[in-house]
Amino acid sequence: MLKAPGDVYVGTRSRQEVLQLLSKASLCINLSPNEALSRSSLESLAMRRPTLLPPNIPEFEHYCPEFVVRAKDPEVIAKRIMAALETKAIPNYPIEQHFPEFILNKYKELLY
Repeated sequence: MLKAPGDVYVGTRSRQEVLQLLSKASLCINLSPNEALSRSSLESLAMRRPTLLPPNIPEFEHYCPEFVVRAKDPEVIAKRIMAALETKAIPNYPIEQHFPEFILNKYKELLY
């Protein structure tokens, strides 16, 4: 698969390089049903990039369920990817709830 036309394996990259790649990506995809809230998904959402999101993350299910890919069938997933590339739709996710100032205020509310 890595030898398919247009596919490029970039290997391990620094955080800065990953952010640069995400910022120019036509589509950011993380479909792992076994991860917690992933940093790469949050970063692609923060950059307002077209994104397909993994299942089993309550925040994604709540705020942007139409971008969550629950399918396991490769053909269904491929159709979702092609549709996302065509529409270039961007999830409307409240990324600010992950900003440090928001989190710190939540801790203050809990502790005081």
